[in-house]
Amino acid sequence: MPVRPGRNVAMIIEVAARNFRQKVLGYNAAYELNERIKRHIEINRNKKKIIKSETISNILFIGKNISILVDFIFNVYYTYSGMKV
Repeated sequence: MPVRPGRNVAMIIEVAARNFRQKVLGYNAAYELNERIKRHIEINRNKKKIIKSETISNILFIGKNISILVDFIFNVYYTYSGMKV
């Protein structure tokens, strides 16, 4: 393992030894990190889908209510103006 001047050689050796021991015992830190990142990405992807579907539902709900309100206003206008729909 190449070591540059000014690095803490004792810390590098300790980390390398710990990583080697964990691999021998069946724990792969790189694999675990990759799995955690993939889970995090999937959770965020699902959150975005939920937010997007809620936004579309809210827009449709607002649009429907505006349509009902416009119909009501026209009915009131025509009722009081004497015009027939």
